Amino acid sequence: MSAVACADRAAPTITRLEAEPPPLPGTVLLADSSARPADSLAFPTIFEAAFRRGTRAQQGAVTYAFTLREIGRLASLSGKLVAGDPIGLAGRRAFAPVFPVGRFPVQLALATTPGDERVALARVVFAAGRVARWEPALLPGQKPLALKDSTFYCSGADAGMGTFIDSVANRQLAARGPATWDAVFMKKSEQPGYQGYVYEFGTYNLATFRTGYGDGCYATYLGRDARGRICQLLTDFGLVIW
Repeated sequence: MSAVACADRAAPTITRLEAEPPPLPGTVLLADSSARPADSLAFPTIFEAAFRRGTRAQQGAVTYAFTLREIGRLASLSGKLVAGDPIGLAGRRAFAPVFPVGRFPVQLALATTPGDERVALARVVFAAGRVARWEPALLPGQKPLALKDSTFYCSGADAGMGTFIDSVANRQLAARGPATWDAVFMKKSEQPGYQGYVYEFGTYNLATFRTGYGDGCYATYLGRDARGRICQLLTDFGLVIW
Protein backbone atom coordinates (compact mmCIF):
# COMPACT_ATOMS: atom_id res chain seq x y z
CA MET A 1 0.00 0.00 0.00
CA SER A 2 1.13 3.54 -0.65
CA ALA A 3 0.20 6.45 1.58
CA VAL A 4 0.83 10.13 2.11
CA ALA A 5 2.46 11.32 5.34
CA CYS A 6 0.24 11.53 8.39
CA ALA A 7 0.20 14.07 11.17
CA ASP A 8 -2.20 12.47 13.65
CA ARG A 9 -0.71 9.49 15.51
CA ALA A 10 -4.11 8.37 16.82
CA ALA A 11 -5.59 6.81 13.66
CA PRO A 12 -5.82 9.12 10.64
CA THR A 13 -7.49 8.21 7.39
CA ILE A 14 -4.84 8.09 4.68
CA THR A 15 -5.58 8.54 0.98
CA ARG A 16 -3.55 6.33 -1.31
CA LEU A 17 -1.44 8.22 -3.83
CA GLU A 18 -3.15 8.48 -7.22
CA ALA A 19 -0.84 10.96 -8.98
CA GLU A 20 1.60 8.25 -10.04
CA PRO A 21 1.21 4.59 -11.03
CA PRO A 22 0.64 2.47 -7.92
CA PRO A 23 3.42 0.05 -6.95
CA LEU A 24 2.99 -3.47 -8.25
CA PRO A 25 1.74 -6.05 -5.75
CA GLY A 26 4.37 -8.40 -4.36
CA THR A 27 4.57 -12.02 -5.49
CA VAL A 28 4.18 -14.47 -2.59
CA LEU A 29 5.78 -17.93 -2.88
CA LEU A 30 5.24 -20.70 -0.36
CA ALA A 31 8.02 -23.10 0.52
CA ASP A 32 6.82 -26.23 -1.28
CA SER A 33 3.92 -27.69 -3.20
CA SER A 34 2.67 -29.69 -0.20
CA ALA A 35 1.53 -26.48 1.51
CA ARG A 36 -1.68 -24.72 0.53
CA PRO A 37 -0.97 -22.39 -2.40
CA ALA A 38 -0.84 -18.71 -1.52
CA ASP A 39 -3.95 -17.95 -3.55
CA SER A 40 -5.99 -20.23 -1.24
CA LEU A 41 -5.29 -17.91 1.69
CA ALA A 42 -7.61 -15.04 2.54
CA PHE A 43 -6.68 -11.78 0.82
CA PRO A 44 -4.15 -10.26 1.47
CA THR A 45 -2.27 -13.57 1.22
CA ILE A 46 0.93 -12.12 2.72
CA PHE A 47 -0.83 -11.70 6.09
CA GLU A 48 -0.73 -15.45 6.77
CA ALA A 49 1.94 -16.59 4.34
CA ALA A 50 4.61 -14.44 6.00
CA PHE A 51 4.32 -16.49 9.19
CA ARG A 52 4.94 -19.81 7.38
CA ARG A 53 8.38 -21.35 7.34
CA GLY A 54 10.12 -20.90 3.99
CA THR A 55 7.76 -18.32 2.48
CA ARG A 56 9.40 -15.86 0.11
CA ALA A 57 7.98 -12.66 -1.36
CA GLN A 58 9.33 -10.63 -4.25
CA GLN A 59 8.69 -6.89 -4.14
CA GLY A 60 10.23 -5.18 -7.16
CA ALA A 61 13.91 -6.08 -7.23
CA VAL A 62 13.90 -7.24 -3.59
CA THR A 63 13.16 -10.80 -2.45
CA TYR A 64 12.30 -11.30 1.21
CA ALA A 65 12.66 -14.66 2.96
CA PHE A 66 10.34 -14.97 5.97
CA THR A 67 10.85 -16.57 9.34
CA LEU A 68 8.58 -16.62 12.38
CA ARG A 69 9.64 -15.41 15.82
CA GLU A 70 7.36 -15.81 18.83
CA ILE A 71 8.21 -13.24 21.52
CA GLY A 72 5.80 -14.21 24.31
CA ARG A 73 2.13 -14.09 25.25
CA LEU A 74 0.04 -10.95 25.52
CA ALA A 75 -2.35 -10.68 28.47
CA SER A 76 -5.78 -9.62 27.24
CA LEU A 77 -7.38 -8.75 30.57
CA SER A 78 -10.39 -6.70 29.51
CA GLY A 79 -10.70 -7.75 25.88
CA LYS A 80 -10.08 -4.13 24.86
CA LEU A 81 -6.74 -3.87 23.07
CA VAL A 82 -4.57 -0.97 21.94
CA ALA A 83 -1.99 -0.93 19.14
CA GLY A 84 0.47 1.71 17.98
CA ASP A 85 3.70 3.59 18.58
CA PRO A 86 4.84 3.81 22.23
CA ILE A 87 4.95 7.61 21.83
CA GLY A 88 1.53 8.84 22.91
CA LEU A 89 0.51 5.35 23.99
CA ALA A 90 -1.11 6.59 27.20
CA GLY A 91 -3.72 8.58 25.27
CA ARG A 92 -4.41 5.99 22.59
CA ARG A 93 -7.89 4.53 22.33
CA ALA A 94 -8.69 0.82 22.29
CA PHE A 95 -10.18 -0.81 19.23
CA ALA A 96 -13.97 -1.06 19.16
CA PRO A 97 -14.26 -4.89 19.00
CA VAL A 98 -13.99 -6.98 22.15
CA PHE A 99 -11.20 -9.53 21.85
CA PRO A 100 -10.91 -12.89 23.64
CA VAL A 101 -9.66 -12.72 27.24
CA GLY A 102 -6.58 -14.72 28.24
CA ARG A 103 -2.91 -14.89 27.28
CA PHE A 104 -2.17 -15.29 23.59
CA PRO A 105 0.96 -15.73 21.44
CA VAL A 106 2.54 -12.66 19.89
CA GLN A 107 4.42 -13.46 16.69
CA LEU A 108 6.65 -11.47 14.36
CA ALA A 109 7.13 -12.24 10.67
CA LEU A 110 10.78 -11.37 10.02
CA ALA A 111 11.71 -10.50 6.44
CA THR A 112 15.36 -11.12 5.61
CA THR A 113 17.52 -10.08 2.70
CA PRO A 114 21.30 -10.53 2.46
CA GLY A 115 22.74 -8.71 5.49
CA ASP A 116 19.41 -7.36 6.76
CA GLU A 117 16.37 -8.41 8.80
CA ARG A 118 13.13 -6.48 9.36
CA VAL A 119 9.81 -6.99 11.15
CA ALA A 120 7.32 -7.16 8.29
CA LEU A 121 4.18 -7.95 10.29
CA ALA A 122 3.25 -8.47 13.93
CA ARG A 123 0.23 -10.35 15.20
CA VAL A 124 -1.64 -11.68 18.23
CA VAL A 125 -3.09 -15.16 17.64
CA PHE A 126 -6.31 -15.82 19.55
CA ALA A 127 -7.23 -19.10 17.84
CA ALA A 128 -5.43 -21.53 15.54
CA GLY A 129 -8.23 -21.71 12.96
CA ARG A 130 -7.82 -20.45 9.42
CA VAL A 131 -8.60 -16.80 8.72
CA ALA A 132 -11.58 -16.58 6.36
CA ARG A 133 -11.48 -12.81 5.92
CA TRP A 134 -9.52 -9.73 6.95
CA GLU A 135 -10.95 -6.33 7.79
CA PRO A 136 -9.59 -3.05 9.19
CA ALA A 137 -9.43 -2.89 12.99
CA LEU A 138 -11.68 0.07 13.80
CA LEU A 139 -11.62 2.54 16.66
CA PRO A 140 -14.95 3.63 18.14
CA GLY A 141 -16.83 5.82 15.67
CA GLN A 142 -14.83 4.88 12.58
CA LYS A 143 -16.82 3.73 9.57
CA PRO A 144 -15.97 0.37 7.97
CA LEU A 145 -13.63 0.49 4.95
CA ALA A 146 -13.04 -2.15 2.30
CA LEU A 147 -9.51 -3.57 2.09
CA LYS A 148 -9.15 -2.18 -1.45
CA ASP A 149 -10.69 1.19 -0.61
CA SER A 150 -8.82 4.31 -1.75
CA THR A 151 -8.32 5.24 1.92
CA PHE A 152 -7.29 3.31 5.01
CA TYR A 153 -6.86 3.93 8.74
CA CYS A 154 -3.38 3.83 10.20
CA SER A 155 -1.41 4.66 13.32
CA GLY A 156 1.71 6.81 13.06
CA ALA A 157 5.08 5.52 14.24
CA ASP A 158 7.61 8.18 15.24
CA ALA A 159 9.83 5.90 17.35
CA GLY A 160 10.20 3.08 14.83
CA MET A 161 8.35 0.77 17.23
CA GLY A 162 4.90 -0.75 17.60
CA THR A 163 2.99 -2.05 20.61
CA PHE A 164 0.10 -4.34 21.55
CA ILE A 165 -1.33 -3.78 25.03
CA ASP A 166 -4.59 -4.25 26.95
CA SER A 167 -6.32 -0.96 27.79
CA VAL A 168 -6.21 -1.70 31.54
CA ALA A 169 -2.48 -2.46 31.36
CA ASN A 170 -2.00 0.71 29.33
CA ARG A 171 -3.36 2.84 32.18
CA GLN A 172 -1.13 1.04 34.67
CA LEU A 173 1.93 1.59 32.46
CA ALA A 174 1.19 5.32 32.17
CA ALA A 175 1.05 5.59 35.98
CA ARG A 176 4.61 4.28 36.25
CA GLY A 177 6.10 7.35 34.63
CA PRO A 178 8.88 8.13 32.12
CA ALA A 179 11.61 6.06 33.79
CA THR A 180 9.69 2.86 33.15
CA TRP A 181 8.89 4.00 29.60
CA ASP A 182 12.60 4.52 28.87
CA ALA A 183 13.53 1.14 30.33
CA VAL A 184 10.84 -0.70 28.35
CA PHE A 185 11.09 0.99 24.97
CA MET A 186 14.58 2.49 24.76
CA LYS A 187 17.19 0.48 26.68
CA LYS A 188 15.94 -2.93 25.58
CA SER A 189 15.83 -1.92 21.92
CA GLU A 190 19.53 -1.02 21.99
CA GLN A 191 20.56 -4.65 22.49
CA PRO A 192 22.14 -6.43 19.48
CA GLY A 193 19.68 -8.44 17.44
CA TYR A 194 16.63 -6.89 19.12
CA GLN A 195 13.37 -7.15 17.16
CA GLY A 196 10.80 -7.27 19.95
CA TYR A 197 9.82 -8.75 23.31
CA VAL A 198 7.04 -8.99 25.91
CA TYR A 199 7.50 -6.84 29.01
CA GLU A 200 5.85 -8.05 32.23
CA PHE A 201 4.88 -5.66 35.06
CA GLY A 202 2.88 -7.17 37.89
CA THR A 203 -0.17 -8.94 36.46
CA TYR A 204 0.09 -6.83 33.30
CA ASN A 205 2.25 -6.94 30.21
CA LEU A 206 2.73 -5.53 26.73
CA ALA A 207 4.36 -6.60 23.49
CA THR A 208 6.62 -4.20 21.63
CA PHE A 209 8.64 -4.61 18.43
CA ARG A 210 10.39 -2.80 15.61
CA THR A 211 8.34 -1.50 12.66
CA GLY A 212 9.61 -2.52 9.23
CA TYR A 213 11.85 0.24 7.93
CA GLY A 214 11.07 2.54 10.86
CA ASP A 215 8.72 5.50 11.07
CA GLY A 216 5.55 5.58 9.01
CA CYS A 217 1.80 5.14 9.25
CA TYR A 218 0.79 1.52 9.66
CA ALA A 219 -2.60 -0.19 9.48
CA THR A 220 -3.93 -2.87 11.83
CA TYR A 221 -6.40 -5.58 10.81
CA LEU A 222 -8.70 -8.21 12.30
CA GLY A 223 -8.67 -11.77 11.01
CA ARG A 224 -12.01 -13.58 11.39
CA ASP A 225 -12.79 -17.24 10.93
CA ALA A 226 -15.67 -18.63 8.84
CA ARG A 227 -18.07 -18.07 11.75
CA GLY A 228 -17.04 -14.44 12.16
CA ARG A 229 -15.04 -14.92 15.37
CA ILE A 230 -11.85 -12.88 15.82
CA CYS A 231 -8.81 -15.15 15.56
CA GLN A 232 -6.01 -12.65 14.88
CA LEU A 233 -5.01 -9.01 15.36
CA LEU A 234 -2.29 -7.99 12.90
CA THR A 235 -0.28 -4.87 12.06
CA ASP A 236 1.26 -4.63 8.59
CA PHE A 237 4.46 -2.60 8.20
CA GLY A 238 4.17 -2.29 4.45
CA LEU A 239 7.17 -4.20 3.17
CA VAL A 240 5.12 -6.20 0.68
CA ILE A 241 2.57 -4.29 -1.37
CA TRP A 242 -0.77 -6.05 -1.85
